[in-house]
Formats: sequence, structure tokens, C-alpha cells
Amino acid sequence: MKNTIERLTSGTTPIFEEYKGYQICALPHSEVLSYFPDLGKANGYIEIPEFSGKGYDDIPCGSIHGGFTFAEESIFGFDTLHINSNSDMDEKWVLQHLKEYIDEVLIND
Repeated sequence: MKNTIERLTSGTTPIFEEYKGYQICALPHSEVLSYFPDLGKANGYIEIPEFSGKGYDDIPCGSIHGGFTFAEESIFGFDTLHINSNSDMDEKWVLQHLKEYIDEVLIND
């Protein structure tokens, strides 16, 4: 996952965590996107090995904000640059949102 995220970075530092066996990442937006202060502040990525090779339209998105908009191998991502995004959607929010996705869709306790 880190190789893919490093390729996507544009001068920002990604935040990686593991949650219930899944690797998740919040990638802060670059300074270029700071010109849109009313939108979110980061994109979110999750590595889901069981969906490897599928497109983002082919996996359950649950309540992922705006749906998934990125797929590469087993890594899927979403952004916070939608009309219904807001400035509270920072790195902390993105990581929590991915944890909620894991609980909602991937972990059936």
C-alpha cells in the first residue's frame, strides 16, 4: 500500500494505520487544493485483499463518502472534494470514516 500512496502524494505526508487487520491511510490534500476551503482536507485509502483486481464500482461501498473513486490492485480510495463535502473532513475524519466502513461492510461480528 505504501508504494501506491507514495506515488499519489504531492508534497503531503500520508497517515497510515491498521484497523482490524486492514491497512488504512489518510492522505492530506496538496496546497493546490487548499484554494477550496469549504471542501474536505484529505483523501482516504484502504487495502482490501479480498477485492484485489476489482474496480471500485465492483465492490460494496457502504456509506463511503461519495463512493469509491480509486482502485488499483487491492487498494481503494475516496475523496472529500464533492459538493456535499465540508472542511471538517480532515485526516482524522477520513481515518474514522474508513474504520466505520470496515465495521459496516467488511467485519461481520
